[in-house]
Amino acid sequence: MIAKLTKPSIARAAILPVAGVLAAISVSGFVVFAADDRADAVANLLEKATLTANVIAPNAAAAVWQFDTLSGERILQSLASDPDFASGVIVDDKGDVFASRQNRATKIAAVTPVSLAALFGVADRKSLVISRLYEFVREDETIDVFPLVTQANGTRNVGYMALSFSRVRSSAAARQEFFAIATGGVLALLAVCALLAWVLSRVTRPIRDMTTAMDRLSAGELETGIPALERRDEIGAMARALAVFKENSIERQRLEFLTLKLQQATDELRRNHEQVEFLAHHDTLTGLANRAQLRKNIDESSVELSQNNVPFCVFILDLDRFKEVNDSLGHPAGDALLKAVAQRLTKELGNDDVLARLGGDEFAIIQSPPRAAGQCSVDRHDQHHGAKELATRILEVLAEPFDLNGNTVFIGCSIGISLAPLDGAESEDLMKKADLALYKAKSAGRHCFFFFDAEMTKDSDERHRLEADMRVGLVRGEFELLYQPIVNVWTGEISCVEALVRWRHPVRGLMLPERFIPIAESTGLIVDLGEWVLRQACRDAKAWPEHVKVAVNLSAVQCRSDNLLDAIRLALNDAGLPPSRLEIEVTESALIDRPSSYIAFLNHLRNIGVSVALDDFGTGYSSLSHLTLFRFDKVKIDKSFTEHITEHADCAAIVNSIVGLGRSLDIVTIVEGVETARQLERIRAAGATFAQGYLFGKPMPAALLDFNGADVSRNANTAA
Repeated sequence: MIAKLTKPSIARAAILPVAGVLAAISVSGFVVFAADDRADAVANLLEKATLTANVIAPNAAAAVWQFDTLSGERILQSLASDPDFASGVIVDDKGDVFASRQNRATKIAAVTPVSLAALFGVADRKSLVISRLYEFVREDETIDVFPLVTQANGTRNVGYMALSFSRVRSSAAARQEFFAIATGGVLALLAVCALLAWVLSRVTRPIRDMTTAMDRLSAGELETGIPALERRDEIGAMARALAVFKENSIERQRLEFLTLKLQQATDELRRNHEQVEFLAHHDTLTGLANRAQLRKNIDESSVELSQNNVPFCVFILDLDRFKEVNDSLGHPAGDALLKAVAQRLTKELGNDDVLARLGGDEFAIIQSPPRAAGQCSVDRHDQHHGAKELATRILEVLAEPFDLNGNTVFIGCSIGISLAPLDGAESEDLMKKADLALYKAKSAGRHCFFFFDAEMTKDSDERHRLEADMRVGLVRGEFELLYQPIVNVWTGEISCVEALVRWRHPVRGLMLPERFIPIAESTGLIVDLGEWVLRQACRDAKAWPEHVKVAVNLSAVQCRSDNLLDAIRLALNDAGLPPSRLEIEVTESALIDRPSSYIAFLNHLRNIGVSVALDDFGTGYSSLSHLTLFRFDKVKIDKSFTEHITEHADCAAIVNSIVGLGRSLDIVTIVEGVETARQLERIRAAGATFAQGYLFGKPMPAALLDFNGADVSRNANTAA
């Protein structure tokens, strides 16, 4: 606004001096008027105070003379209706307050003998004598002090009265009047200035319009109209020249626009091409090479191998327990984990190595063995050694904890490795063989690595044939259940029977679980097979004595099924078997994979009445902490300890310790693998109550089970 007002202008040059003179005159008049108005307000207030004092003074003097304090108070109270009244005091001839009144709404201190003595400059208020009217004008009040004289018994001065009137209301009225007059003056001044401005604007308007048009054209507003084109004077010539400038500017802007659009389209096409090219060969989450790019890199390495005899290695990595992270923390946490894994792997690779993500939790690496300057080939032993070192480092770095938004998770990985040219040179062949080695690592318990060898191909073909046969066998009903009793070692009574699945293969004959359960777990067939075992075991147990339970094993893979609990309920309901007669046996590997979700599953089992036993305790992942995570009903001591209990003192000590631990924790212990009478004596001496093994009966069909319990060795003569 200031810049606009101070901008050079013919109209403003004429208006501003006139406006300045008028403003100076107006201000001077306002100052004089304000001073006169202030003085009048004070005079009016003093006059009102004097008149009031003259009216009430006789009555006040009479009240003092007669010691009528009530009348004195009423006299002052009568002044309270005056909005200007601030305070009043009646003082007798001894200097004491006879009556007083204050209007607190005025917010002015009340007059007192002390304040009046100070006003008169008298040290002692009792020595203050008023013989005539005194008027005082202060910033916010006027004070009238006058004597109180009575004519009784002659003229006598009986004291004095002081009245204070506030100047606030009169000052406010004066200000309002001043502002009203000032507002009128300002409006009049503005009206005069506006009239002058209008007159001058009519004179200078063509020049102003031309200047505005030039400013807008300079700012790029090319749609601006050109004024005064019809005029034939100098202004018209200027307008026509400005019109030519406008046309040239429009044409130049159009060319610049077309050039810019062409450049943008070219850049967009180039970026799209680069993005499509990148997405076609890279993983969108981690930014690593994808499967297609990996194959391309393997082919390039194969060319280098054929031309310069430079070997290379192909790694395929599968993350352990990644699914548990996804299930428990959600997919965003899983994505963050994959990115963190990619970063750690990248740090372990050489400059010429290639890292790719194949999908899900699977990664791949092409390792180019380091070569000295000028060296063309690499020794095969060095190649194998370098691959082994890299695999070891990867296992170590991925075993370290990951922090996912405040959640600490532990994973691991399994690695399969193929070597070129030892295992082939084609990308498809090398990846297939690395994948076979990966399967071997996963079957060996995970968190390890294997190099490909020829036997893996045979094993793979065997697995594929068995997998196909198993799918058919599930449909044809080739699987059957055998049962092995669990007995009380003191009474010989059967308390529980463990269901053991067998596969009666049409060609291979009766197959033990060790042959087909790993294949069922790796292919997911374990879910269907496990549900069949549950249904059949519950149906068979329905015909047994009511005190006999049936125990069914669940694999760690089977426990990951979301509908496992529903399958157990359905099997119990279909057979009409009470939940208390079903016992689920689990291994500690399931607790390692999914501790929190698995414990919740076990609690659900307990809530519906199913008992839970910890199988093969003392081997594999055994940890005493698992006994604190969940209160198991039973713990089964692995048969590897029973087998040597009579020969090795350490095995006997372990069995004694586990039985004692179970007794302390109120957990039933079952000793597996009891085959001889001497072993039975040892476990009895250890304090065991229940046992299982060939001494009491081999796995047998349900129809051959003998529940009489008269002889603990009776069932040992009948085996499948």
